[in-house]
Amino acid sequence: MLFRFCPGCGRSQSETAFDEKEQKFTCPNCDFVLYRNTATTASMMLRCGDEFLFSVRANEPAKSLLDFPGGFVDPGESIEEAFVREMGEELNWCPEDFQYAFSLPNIYKYQGVKYHTSDVFYYAEVSEKPVVIPADDVAGLSWVRLTEISEDALAFDSMKLAVEQLKEIFGVG
Repeated sequence: MLFRFCPGCGRSQSETAFDEKEQKFTCPNCDFVLYRNTATTASMMLRCGDEFLFSVRANEPAKSLLDFPGGFVDPGESIEEAFVREMGEELNWCPEDFQYAFSLPNIYKYQGVKYHTSDVFYYAEVSEKPVVIPADDVAGLSWVRLTEISEDALAFDSMKLAVEQLKEIFGVG
């Protein structure tokens, strides 16, 4: 539960209802409704030769596991703007050319709350590895071949699915 009391009338949370299927809270006293909408993320799949750039997460959830550089879209921001901002924050670098690849659903568990996300993946390819400096919530960076990635090393289910899609696209096993 997210609230101890209804934001509309103040009634205790035990008297409010959360509909898991519809992802909404409804207060039977005042009919206040709050939808838990899906959050959006923007991530980069950067390829150089046969390697992809992965970040090492500095914080929970999934601390120390591999992730594609990226993060959440802020209110009032387009996904592309979030992508550019996140690359600057996490890598101190952003590719000049990038394109939408695909999106995948995910569940981001943080401090006991399950957030449904729509993870948007962008693809960029470079002929030489850029100078990237881990910052913000990135503990480190690693260039990895798709064939060398262990599913257990990946932070989120959407990352696992993204790697599987990349393997299919590039024909690696």
